[in-house]
Formats: sequence, C-alpha cells, structure tokens
Amino acid sequence: MPLQRFANAGLLLFQNKDAEAEALLDSINKAYPKHPLNDDILMLRSDMARKHHQYDKALTYLKTISEQYGQDVLGDDAVFKMADIYQNDLHNNDLAKHFYEQLIIDYQGSTYVQIARQRLTELNNASLP
Repeated sequence: MPLQRFANAGLLLFQNKDAEAEALLDSINKAYPKHPLNDDILMLRSDMARKHHQYDKALTYLKTISEQYGQDVLGDDAVFKMADIYQNDLHNNDLAKHFYEQLIIDYQGSTYVQIARQRLTELNNASLP
C-alpha cells in the first residue's frame, strides 16, 4: 500500500500536481512513520523543493538523508545533489567542493565519483589566477 501511494505521488509530480503529491507523501509519513520508503520520500521532497527554487528546503531534506540514511542506497545521491545545488544553483563553490570531496572519500564505490572528480578539478582550475 505505501509503495503504491509513493508511485502515485511520483506520477502526480510528473504531472506537475505538486501540491497533491506533497499531500500524498504526507499521508504516507503519517500512516507509516518508520517505513523503509522514508529516504525515498525525502529525496522526492528535495526534488520538488529544488524545482520550486527552495534550495534551503531541498538541502535540509538531502542533509537528513545523508545523516540518517547515509549508508543506504540514496546516501551518495544526497551528497552529490547537495554539491550540485551549491555549485549550480547557489554558486557557492567552496561548499560544492566540500561535498564533492565528501562524496569521493565516503562513497568510493559510487557511480558519481568520476563526475565529482571532474567537477572538483573544474572548480579548482576556475579558482586559479
């Protein structure tokens, strides 16, 4: 049942019915507070927040994933997305570097490591005189 609700929320988000998707995600959290989907729900919420340029809110969701579910499958995704938001949306290269470095160190097997290395090199070269 919660998985079906989560899938429906994803569909609503795809259809740009964000308020309805948010309400459905809230209902999952209330009905199943300790469900394994909680990190997926946070990731979907962060995507919605970023879509609406609510970067602080998106970063809060991603930080929660990183701290509470860091060893789960979405841990590296959360760290990469934080770095990406800092680099491309907030233009804070120092914090972007920090999260790319964290990704490379903490998630050595991640598929994002190569991209993080490339972006880190670009950021370091951009800061050279």
